[in-house]
Amino acid sequence: MKKKINRCLLSFLILFLALFLTGFRKMKTSDYNKVRGVIVENSNKVGLHGKVTITKLYWTALEIPTYHVTYTYSEKTYLDQKVVLEKNTAIHEKGSSDSYGNVPEYKESFLKQKSVQKVEKKTEKQLKKQKLGLPISSFSFLSNFNHA
Repeated sequence: MKKKINRCLLSFLILFLALFLTGFRKMKTSDYNKVRGVIVENSNKVGLHGKVTITKLYWTALEIPTYHVTYTYSEKTYLDQKVVLEKNTAIHEKGSSDSYGNVPEYKESFLKQKSVQKVEKKTEKQLKKQKLGLPISSFSFLSNFNHA
């Protein structure tokens, strides 16, 4: 009887360890490069060409082996300000992640910022053409202007 219980416990332990070890995987440099490549490729598809930094990466072996990644996308704007997007996503091991939630909205805001830059340059050119007698060395819109 005791032998039978020990066999059951041993087989249960082996089964548990097998399931646990198949779900655990140490992330290698190649895994980081693969995931970063997928993220950069998908960002390029929507016209974003900034810097991608992976902050957290782990792998799960459920029905579909999947990388779970937390990354930061950053890009400098025309005023040398850094715009940062933090994102969590899942990327299937054999496929790619096209389910970007924040990237299209981020692209829209970035393009709006670029259009503001164009309006600013156009206004600056018009002011310089007017020749008011005042030197215009720099010109910018004040976004946080407070009336005192």
